[in-house]
Amino acid sequence: MNLKFIDRVIKAYEADLPEGDMKRLKFFYGMWEDMDRWSKGPTTADKHYAVPSEEVLEEAWIADKPVFSFAPAKLSKERFCAICYSLREYVCDEGLLSEEDSAALHEVNFRTLIEQADMELAATDPEAFIGSLLSNAYEQEIPATAAHMVALVGMLALRVDLELVAKAVLKKQRRINKMNHNPQKCPVCGGTPALAKVGGESPTDGRGRTLYCQQCGTEWAFERIRCARCGSQNPQHLHYFNVEGDDAHRIHKCDECNGYIRTVFIEDALRPFSYEVEEVVTAKLDAIARDPKFQTQEQY
Repeated sequence: MNLKFIDRVIKAYEADLPEGDMKRLKFFYGMWEDMDRWSKGPTTADKHYAVPSEEVLEEAWIADKPVFSFAPAKLSKERFCAICYSLREYVCDEGLLSEEDSAALHEVNFRTLIEQADMELAATDPEAFIGSLLSNAYEQEIPATAAHMVALVGMLALRVDLELVAKAVLKKQRRINKMNHNPQKCPVCGGTPALAKVGGESPTDGRGRTLYCQQCGTEWAFERIRCARCGSQNPQHLHYFNVEGDDAHRIHKCDECNGYIRTVFIEDALRPFSYEVEEVVTAKLDAIARDPKFQTQEQY
């Protein structure tokens, strides 16, 4: 990730965001800095990764088969554990958590949790791996807030290496003929998209949407009128919701599956765009998606 650019985007938000949101952005920026430090050196997974051929990548794309499911990165359990401990120390030192939750997180034995984890699963299906890490945390009776922070730390620690490998895959993947087929899941790691972007520079040249995977940092083209969760293309069942006065940040909701995805409209944002920053800024939209009184419907 480009920390200098992310810093510029955060500064562009300073005049508009509430103090609480800015505090959360600065908190995450510190985590991104730590991740960036770990992303350098000879032990990163991309140094030992062989990207599949364009023919294999094209077949996988059309078959909705994530690249990591058949060509996983080689991940080190020791390295992953060290990154988790590093990120955990930052979280505990920053004071964003309550004293009780911080103490609970500080007592978590990541080495024990990770010994129970399957690093092969982490390489082939990262989303399932993080789910299992969270389950292990609950089985050890770690309090809920600390358990979810364990999952966040694990996801970000995993991203350090997966993002580097994903970039190598995407460099070749962008050259293939995709035959107007756009997957709902991340084409590299198989993760569920966390965010959508409309407009700006994108694989769709502004005509459609771009989906983003928070686990490996991949972005890919997607249709404008299509549910990112179930694939429905019925315009009568697809709607946008937003907070009054903020047209840039919206919820794209589907009546058929009741799923949604947070969406950023570049032209309405009027500032430089960063997926990492927008993930933090749009987190509050999850509450809107579940609260009918905030849903001001906008039809296509």
